[in-house]
Amino acid sequence: MILNPIKYFSSNRNAKRIFSNFISLSLLQGINYLAPLILLPYLVRVLGIETYGLWAFAYASISYFILLTDYGFEFTATKNISIHRDDPDKIKEIFNSVLAIKFILLLLSLLILTILIFSIDKFGKNYILFYLLFGSVVGQVMFPVWFFQGMEKMQYITILNVVAKLLFISMIFIFVKQPSDIYLVALFNALGFLSAGVIALYIIKKEYSISFHPPKLKNIKEELKEGWYVFTTRITVNIYTTSSVIFLGLLATDTMVGYYSIAEKIAIAVGGMFVPLLQALYPHFAKLYKESKERFFKENMKLSVAIFIAASIFVIALNIFDREILRFITGKEPSEYLINLVHILSLVVLVFPYGGQFTRMLISMEKSKLLNKIVFIGAMINLIAAPILIKLFSAVGLAYLTVFLGFYIAIVKGYFTYREAF
Repeated sequence: MILNPIKYFSSNRNAKRIFSNFISLSLLQGINYLAPLILLPYLVRVLGIETYGLWAFAYASISYFILLTDYGFEFTATKNISIHRDDPDKIKEIFNSVLAIKFILLLLSLLILTILIFSIDKFGKNYILFYLLFGSVVGQVMFPVWFFQGMEKMQYITILNVVAKLLFISMIFIFVKQPSDIYLVALFNALGFLSAGVIALYIIKKEYSISFHPPKLKNIKEELKEGWYVFTTRITVNIYTTSSVIFLGLLATDTMVGYYSIAEKIAIAVGGMFVPLLQALYPHFAKLYKESKERFFKENMKLSVAIFIAASIFVIALNIFDREILRFITGKEPSEYLINLVHILSLVVLVFPYGGQFTRMLISMEKSKLLNKIVFIGAMINLIAAPILIKLFSAVGLAYLTVFLGFYIAIVKGYFTYREAF
């Protein structure tokens, strides 16, 4: 029997808190995914498809540094804060350790970026763009989303992100008028993250009386050890997601990157509609697994069924209204090539939510090592196959590979997740 949402969310205090967090994260996810779609038509027309492709390549490259500085704390630190939320001293210990690690990784990221700029021509020619975009990494480090998620105070995350995104969008429409203004796009993007980060740290200090103090080396080692497998898993995940645009940027033209990015953004925006629900439920499931494994699997099974039904509807709608969506984004009649890319990548929507659900389940089950192995195999397949398929079939070949890997990851994760339940 499918979970009755009205009955469930009105039945107890935990459910009401989950629903409140779900609403907050839904608003946040709406802004996060609508903002690029709102900006996409304007940026493509003002910057031109080639310069927009360069922007997509640079943004994908910088996202690896955001990933490096996150170090999987979105999952491990969120879980630890959630478990110890009633212990102020332990929360301060976790906060200081995680923040210290993130700043160390920030310095390492800056060093790596500088090496890339001096060693790879495409990075060197656009070094100003990359350094400006790096400000986004600094802002992400300063914004402890993991803390607010663990405390289940999602409204802070939502408000700060919405304000930052709206400011970013406004500045783009006001100041970006020609291809050379790509540097302003990078600058405004960084300023949005930085402003949100500064305000977030102020809120934590005021509301929770927590400010940064150098942590003990022992605590740093513990956080690094716990987050290692999640971090390596997320790195390998990005090898077959974000790296797609990087492969195209290095092996094809910026124009081709632009076309692929449009289709990819549509698929991710649709699949991303499930993210707020998964984020809101994660702290609840992390605690539930410790309390009752039977309820943990039962509730997740119901969630999986609901996700499949909703995702199927989204895929059908995306294929029916493909031309209308692309006309809205590009401002002109879409090419058959672009429509084909959208049709192929729309299949990712069927498995995108399961990747997030099963990842969170395996982490709650303390099976991060297994999770890492599953994704590592997928990443290796991508590293070997992507360059070959790009050379042979360009963006279409890469799109088919992305769909294949999405299904592989979801099916294998699901098998090992629910195997324990039966």
